[in-house]
Amino acid sequence: MPSFASRWRARLVEVPPLHALLLTLAMVVLVLRARAQLPFIADDAFISLRYARRLLDGHGLTWTDGPRVEGYSNLLWVLVCALLGWLGVDLVTAARALGIAATLATLVALAWSQRSQRWLACLAALAALALAEPVAVWAIGGLEQPLLDLCIALGLVNAFSLMPGNDGASKGSSANPRPVVAGLFFGLAALARPDGLLFGAAVGAVVLLVQRSSADRVRLALRFAAPMVGMVLAQLLFRLLYYGDFVPNTGRAKLAISPAHIVRGWSHVAEGLVAQRAVFLVAAASGVVAWRHGDRRRVLLIGAPLVAWLGYLALVGGDIFPAWRHFVPALVLAAFLIAEGAAAALQVGVRAQWIVIVVLLNACLLGLYDRNRDFRLALARAERWEWNGEVIGRFLAQAFGQKAPLLAVDSAGCVPYFSGLPSLDMLGLSDAYLGHHPPADFGETTSLGHELGNGPYVLSQKPDLVLFCLPSGGEKPCFRSGREMVQLADFTEHYQLVGFEGEEPFRFRSQLWVRRDSQKIGIEASADRVSIPGFLVGDSDSTSRLDGNGRVTTEIPPSARLALPVELAAGRWILTLDGDEGEDLLVWLDGNRVDRGTSLALHDRAAIEISNPGNRPVQLRSLQLTRQTKPDVHREVLE
Repeated sequence: MPSFASRWRARLVEVPPLHALLLTLAMVVLVLRARAQLPFIADDAFISLRYARRLLDGHGLTWTDGPRVEGYSNLLWVLVCALLGWLGVDLVTAARALGIAATLATLVALAWSQRSQRWLACLAALAALALAEPVAVWAIGGLEQPLLDLCIALGLVNAFSLMPGNDGASKGSSANPRPVVAGLFFGLAALARPDGLLFGAAVGAVVLLVQRSSADRVRLALRFAAPMVGMVLAQLLFRLLYYGDFVPNTGRAKLAISPAHIVRGWSHVAEGLVAQRAVFLVAAASGVVAWRHGDRRRVLLIGAPLVAWLGYLALVGGDIFPAWRHFVPALVLAAFLIAEGAAAALQVGVRAQWIVIVVLLNACLLGLYDRNRDFRLALARAERWEWNGEVIGRFLAQAFGQKAPLLAVDSAGCVPYFSGLPSLDMLGLSDAYLGHHPPADFGETTSLGHELGNGPYVLSQKPDLVLFCLPSGGEKPCFRSGREMVQLADFTEHYQLVGFEGEEPFRFRSQLWVRRDSQKIGIEASADRVSIPGFLVGDSDSTSRLDGNGRVTTEIPPSARLALPVELAAGRWILTLDGDEGEDLLVWLDGNRVDRGTSLALHDRAAIEISNPGNRPVQLRSLQLTRQTKPDVHREVLE
C-alpha cells in the first residue's frame, strides 16, 4: 500500500510544469499587491484579536469582563489566530500571515482544479484572482475573508468529484467521489462565518439535482451534509451553553430584513458588480460559453453559490467596509467560472485561443482603469485611523492599566485591543443589553451595524472614560449612544473633556470624556483631603501625556487660567501642587491672587483658580487640598 507521501508525490506529478510556473507567478503577484496595501487593517479585526488575546490570557472567549457575549462572527478565524498567538506569534502578524497563506492556498486550489486543462485556462483563472484588488486588500485586512475563500475553494474542488461521470464529463472529474471531504470544507466555511453555510447549502442542492438515481441522491446527501450539519450544530450547542443564546450578538446588531436594508443591499451589489466588472463580465461570458460547450453541471455547481451569495448580500443590506469585502468570495467563484469558460472555449478551435487572450488583455486594462476610479478601493488605501487607536490604546494602558477603568467606546477594535482595559461597546456588537434591546427604528436606517445604542444605559454603567467616534475622539458624538448621552444632565455634570497624547509608536492626540468622580482615575476626596489629577485641572485645550516615569502629566499652557473642578466647604485649606516647575503657577481665590505658602480661608462656594503667567508651559501631575481643621465638610463636582 503506497504511503501518504508517495501518494502526494504522484499527485504533484499530475501538475504540468507550465501550470506550476503560472501558479508561482500568480502567487508572487498577489503577495506584492497585498504588500502594497499595508498598513491597512480593519478595526473589526482587532475585535477578533481581542477575543483571541483574552482566550490566551485565560479569560475565555470574551471581549471584556462581565457576562460573556459573542461579539465575533468568525469563530474559526479567532481560534486559529489564538493558536498562532499561543505559538508566540504577535496576533496582528498572525492575522496578516494567516490571511496571506489562506489566499495563496486558494490560488493553489484554483490551479489544481485546472491541472488537466490547457495552460491558458489556468492563466485566465489565476489572473482573475491574483489581479483583483479586493483580494489583495483583504489578504492583509485582518478578517476572516481569506479563510472563508479557502474553505469555499477546497469544498468546490472536492464537490467537482460528486458530478456523475459520463462521456461528456469535463476533464479533471474524479472517479472517486469525496462527499465527506467536500462537506467538511463547507462546514469549516460555516465556522469561518455563520453565513458561510450558504455556500455549502447551494452546492449541496446542485449535487442533489444532478444525480441520476434516488439512491445516489440520498447517499451523497447524507455523506455531504453530515460533517457540515455536525459542525453547525456543534457551534450552536457551544453558543447556547457558553453564551446562553442561539443567535450571535453580531447578528442582533446587524441583521434586520427591512425595506431600507434591502434597498441599500441591492445598491451595494449593483455597485460592486460594476466596480469589479472586469472580472464579472468575463465570468458571465465564461458561464455562457461553458454552458454551451462545456459541462453544465460544473457551471451550476459554481454559479449557484455565486448567485445565492449575491442575493444574500442584497437582502441583508450589503456591507460598510472598504474594498468590497464581501465580494471577495464572489470573486473566487467567478475565477472558477472563468476557468470553466476558458477551458470550454479552447476546445472549440485554434481561433478561440486568440479570442481568450484578447478578452483577458482587455479585462486587465478595464480592471486597471476601474481601480483608479473605485472609491471603496481608495478608502482602503487611505484608511489608517486604526493605528491612531494603537497610540491612544497604548497610552491608556500605561497611564491607567493597573487601575482598570471602564472605557466606553464606539470604535470597539483598536483602542480596546491595545489598551486591554475593561470596555463597553457603545455600538452593541459586543454588548448583550444593546443587542437584545434594539431601538424602535432598528432596520429603518442605512447605517448598517451602527444602529444600536442607548445613552441612558451606557451612562448607567458609569464608564470612567468615554471615547466618541474614531480614536481621535472629540466633544461631539457620532452615533446613537453618544448623541443620547450628551443630552442627559448627568453626563454634563459628571464628565469633562480631556486631551490625551500618546507617543508610541508615534505622536497622536485624542480627546476623551473623563468622569470626574471616578473612583479609579477621578478626583479623590475625603473630609480632610482632596486630590485632583492634573488632567482634570486642565481644559480640553490642555494636553496630558506620560512623563519619563510613566506618570500622567498635564501641560498648562502660557497665560492659561483654570478653575479647579471642585467646591469646598468653608474652612482653611492648604493647596499643594505636584509637577515640574509648579512653583511658576499662581493661585487665585475669588479672583484675588494669594501667596502659595499660606492657607486658603474659604467661604462656602469659594472659587479657586490657578494660572500660568509665564511664557512657557508648566507640567502638572496633580493638585492636593488638605484641610487644617476638621469640621463637617462636603464636596460637590462642578457642573
